[in-house]
Amino acid sequence: MKFFTLVGAFRGKQRFISSMVKHPACTEYISKLRECYRFEEHKQIVVPIFKKALLFGHHTALKDANGQYSYFQLYVNSKRLSRQISNLCASGSSSTVGLLFSNDVLAILSLWACWMSGQIAVPLNPKYFVGNLQSIASDCQMKLLMSSKEHGVLGRQLAEANQIPLLTLQHEFAHKPNHHFNLKREIFMTDTLVFFEGLLQNIFYNNAYAMQLYFPQSREAQQQTYQKNFLSHNDVNHQMKQLASVWNMTCEDKILNLLPSCEISSYVATTLFPLAVGSILQIQDPFKAHNAWSLILGINVPLKERINVLIAEPKVYEVLILEYEKMFSKNTKMRDYIKDYCCQNIRLMLCCIEKLPKDVYCKWLDITGHSVMESDFVNDFKAKVETATVEDQPLKIKDDEGKLIIENRNVRILDSEHNILLEMSGLTKKKFYTSSETVIGSLWISPYGKEDYVSTGDVVAFQNDILIFLGRCCHGK
Repeated sequence: MKFFTLVGAFRGKQRFISSMVKHPACTEYISKLRECYRFEEHKQIVVPIFKKALLFGHHTALKDANGQYSYFQLYVNSKRLSRQISNLCASGSSSTVGLLFSNDVLAILSLWACWMSGQIAVPLNPKYFVGNLQSIASDCQMKLLMSSKEHGVLGRQLAEANQIPLLTLQHEFAHKPNHHFNLKREIFMTDTLVFFEGLLQNIFYNNAYAMQLYFPQSREAQQQTYQKNFLSHNDVNHQMKQLASVWNMTCEDKILNLLPSCEISSYVATTLFPLAVGSILQIQDPFKAHNAWSLILGINVPLKERINVLIAEPKVYEVLILEYEKMFSKNTKMRDYIKDYCCQNIRLMLCCIEKLPKDVYCKWLDITGHSVMESDFVNDFKAKVETATVEDQPLKIKDDEGKLIIENRNVRILDSEHNILLEMSGLTKKKFYTSSETVIGSLWISPYGKEDYVSTGDVVAFQNDILIFLGRCCHGK
């Protein structure tokens, strides 16, 4: 049985080359690289996210409890790790590699490294029973297991049980400096092609699988059965583009991610997509409500580093509300300040993984002045379908301005007495039962071509052919 521990650097000779920080051709080189990516995407060739990291260079990509990392650092250290994976699995072999990590930089490095090496990542939830994890490892014919030092005991147990190699990463591994990185040394470009030193070409990712996901059929039973789903690199890219577009993410955004460490399987929908556009991602794990409020309010944080987007799950919002009441229940001035600050400085608050309860939604709206937007992309992973073509369940996506984007759906807007004010089929207006220019009511949707309408619990307005999200029904549908 082979066990490896990766700390700061691999043994052996390291090649250090001159810095690109002050190189006069760096900006022009990145511009050419961006054009190559656009050309390949126009030709429907998948450009994986880790290669796009080169577009953002020395800009900060990620902050976690162990430090701060640039896009170059993520790229370089993922590449170092990918060499070890290729040595064990063979480059481009599409072998299944188990990942056992918390929500921090090592989870991203391991995922990117798997993809750089041309393998299929199998995220594992460390909260699952050992027997269930062993069943998953056996089912997917796992060839390699990667674990953080934090989960080293569990990782060793799984590796020994399945007779596979184990790579254990320590956080020092991610701190290799990036000031020696040379962009020209890494890639070679022609007018229409780009070649990466030591990496697979983009054409490999057109038909290759990126992830193999396992979702429990229920949460109660110790011996679970799992729903198995595959995501191709094309699926991953599609999801990231959709998310970045819907939420209008750019390199100017600074995101605070408060999702639990066990949800690595939702990384594309909750963690990776900001990195695809050059945003700064701050991860707080383990979650501490008092510290989270300090980050949300920018306390002792330089103005340019303050977050403007929050991503969390319902349980986190509930705990934040309890902490708020504990700290500020009798401080009217502070409550007013928090609401004003959030309205003026935070542009978007997202809820992922599960639906936000109405009472939590209403209380958070009262505290911050923000309507928490719900992202349904994580649940779509379980069905492994493209969001634009889902036909078997209601789908609604809200953008940062509160507009509702609904595709392939029948839509009805009802008044308080369930009278139909507006009906549309696939966003084509069929009936209009009011003479007013703006229609306001509750939103009901159904799959295209069917009549089984379901209430979304949202209050919306229809104006100028646009559905606008106004809020949720706090006191029942």
